[in-house]
Amino acid sequence: MEYLHTISRLNSVVAGLSVAIGVAAPKVVLAEDAGPLPVPACAAVDRWKKTITVTVSTARMPSSLLAPVVAHELAHLRRRPRELGVFLVLSGLIAVLYITLGLTRHTGFLGPAGLPVLAAVCLLWYPTLCWAARRDEISADITSAHATGAEGARHYDGAAGWLDWPSPIALRWFVRPFRVHPWPPKRAAAFRHHAGQQSCGCRDLDPSTVKAANG
Repeated sequence: MEYLHTISRLNSVVAGLSVAIGVAAPKVVLAEDAGPLPVPACAAVDRWKKTITVTVSTARMPSSLLAPVVAHELAHLRRRPRELGVFLVLSGLIAVLYITLGLTRHTGFLGPAGLPVLAAVCLLWYPTLCWAARRDEISADITSAHATGAEGARHYDGAAGWLDWPSPIALRWFVRPFRVHPWPPKRAAAFRHHAGQQSCGCRDLDPSTVKAANG
């Protein structure tokens, strides 16, 4: 299997796909594979910050998958406002339910009428966030396929796609089985952990530097 060979090619791919997808070219970090934690083939970390990082690991990215996977992560950057909107809307609905149903008239604390609120949190809020994240992964796959012409993207069109309701553990990476925690802050923490290992590290990719990514 042919692996990613040069840093310059990675920078070229990211720059070209950023233009095609319509996002600002992100910061690119190379994560060297080593240490106890699993490193995914590619990840968009720190998505809630102004400076976005796309991280690509070494020795796990076949050249044939480099462009589709990077395009998938760049699609997440374009859809970031929607992710934040889903979270805020769901949180707002729960707050309204808590205020209208969960507060007792005299004490102001959660009373018996607030049990439906707790049920809504347990049964609807977190699973719905997972469902929205799953939909975001599917949409990123489709954007990747359109941007690169890659085949094999997951298409969930019509009612069957909207009824897809995964369990909280069903979030998966575009390239399996290389996974870390699905939430971006946890991804960033995993890469920072690797940066502290003597046997591996995370480093910025200097476009003027050409070095074999797999040593």
